[in-house]
This record gives sequence, C-alpha cells and structure tokens, in this order.
Amino acid sequence: MLGIDAVCVAPDIDETPLDAEAPEAFVRRLALQKGLACLPDASQRGIATILAADTTVWLDSQTLLNKPESPQHAVTMLSSLSGRRHFVSTGFAVLDASARILAHEVVTASVWFRALRPSEVEHYVATGEPLDRAGAYAIQGGAASFVQRVEGSWTAIVGLPLAEVVQALAGTRRFEHLPWGRP
Repeated sequence: MLGIDAVCVAPDIDETPLDAEAPEAFVRRLALQKGLACLPDASQRGIATILAADTTVWLDSQTLLNKPESPQHAVTMLSSLSGRRHFVSTGFAVLDASARILAHEVVTASVWFRALRPSEVEHYVATGEPLDRAGAYAIQGGAASFVQRVEGSWTAIVGLPLAEVVQALAGTRRFEHLPWGRP
C-alpha cells in the first residue's frame, strides 16, 4: 500500500508475555525483539531499514488474547468478545542496520463486537482464519461482520498502523524520496 519493496521475515522469538506485563508493553517489547532478531538477515541482504511489529487483543482487565492454541480456544476467545468492547494494540519498531532504534511506538484502538450467535462463531472458526490471529479474528476478513464500531486506527487493528509508520519512515533518509517523505 505504501509503495515500498519489502522482504518479509518471521523471526523465531519467544512471544510469551512476562508476568503482569501490560498489553502495550508486551507488543512494544515483541516488536523490538523481532526487529533485533532480523538484524543478521538484513545485514546479509544489504537491507538498511527494518520495520517490525506485533499485535495483541485484550479486554478491560488487561487479559491478553493472543493467537488461539486450538479451534476450541478460538471459540472461547471469540465468545468472550461477543457483545463487548475490547482493545487491539500494535507495537512497531523501526531500526537501522546498526541496531539504532529510529522509532518505537504502540497504537491502540477500541473495537466493539455485536452479540454473536454460537453457530456463527463456530462457522467462522471452521474457516481456519482465526487460528493464527491475535484475538482469534481478522477484522479485514470474515470477522468484519462482527464489528459494530471502531474507535482509533483501523490499520493498527489489521496489524500495522500505517499513518504512524509513514511518519516514522519519513524521518529516515532512505525514504525521503517517497511522496510522503520529508519535503
């Protein structure tokens, strides 16, 4: 969407939350760890800038709803979101090849689900889409009809807050030539 040629890498890091770790601190930490884990590969490929991100879904009590462990876990997670407001936080980090942090931010949005019937939750889980998604849903996919209202960045809910990322990248020399770079 931004007109940037990118190499996508899924670094192997431990995504276990720390004890009593707040959702925003959790995604900020994981985004930074992912970026740092990509440094050796980026260096070998001659990549000068790394953008890493992580997303989590959480409820009022700060209960994290990361990726479900099974289809039944996905049903349980989606049922807990039914008829309720919840939050989606995406942390991102922009690093240069020398591991200097150029940007490190978290964007949180609120999402309200309508009341869901058990049969529609089970049908959605049977599609397989929720099984690799924080909160067991993709707002840009089959769960779009569950959403009554969104407050905040839709792209942060999808998994990368584009407005904030563009601002972060515009401050780096490598992206000044793009239409949204510095004048």
